[in-house]
Amino acid sequence: MPHPPEKAESEPVKEKPVTNESEVTVQSTVQKNLPDIPLEELKEKILTAVRRESISIAAGLEKAEKWKIQDNTITLVFNSPFAGSLVKKEFRTIQNIIKDKLTWNVSFTAAVNKVEKSDDPALEEQVELVRSVFRGTIVKK
Repeated sequence: MPHPPEKAESEPVKEKPVTNESEVTVQSTVQKNLPDIPLEELKEKILTAVRRESISIAAGLEKAEKWKIQDNTITLVFNSPFAGSLVKKEFRTIQNIIKDKLTWNVSFTAAVNKVEKSDDPALEEQVELVRSVFRGTIVKK
């Protein structure tokens, strides 16, 4: 006949010192200004954080020709109106990702360079090549 399992004597539970949870929470959510690191490193950290949340927004950020930092504002300059408008439309999402993932309090602005028409013959040749490949017509505005 099997014996009933022996009861193990339990040790008293040692209590851990109580910490003030509200202090811990406040410390972990304090927003920091942009760190004093090289621009390329800052860009890479931001792009990595945004890429994990939204690949399309990160692709738009990567199209920026220039990154300018003044105080806690990052200004991105684009040559492409499409990428510039994407970042303008998603700037709150970008700010929230940076705030949540990197705990930096930063604001974003986007500017698009105005592209003037050029009389460059090489450009005209490229346009003609694309038109002929796709058998299209050039529509003037």
